[in-house]
Amino acid sequence: MRKPLPDGDAAVEHGTEEHKELERTLKRLEGTDPGRAPASTRSSPSSTTLADHLTDEKSEQSPRLRQSIPREELVNLASTHP
Repeated sequence: MRKPLPDGDAAVEHGTEEHKELERTLKRLEGTDPGRAPASTRSSPSSTTLADHLTDEKSEQSPRLRQSIPREELVNLASTHP
């Protein structure tokens, strides 16, 4: 994303921060009975972060990348990163 998109650096940084936040939430939940998870991990901001992240990837980032990267390069990337 850094190369093909004009705002690729910012998009990567934003996505990385979201991933880190989600990882921290998952670490807090490790070994916790799902029915007894703290309310703070069952609701926002972690659920909001996940929903926003998935929406960004599906509706914004992926389409922009498909438009910016030649089809042959996308096929090559897909074959090297299963």
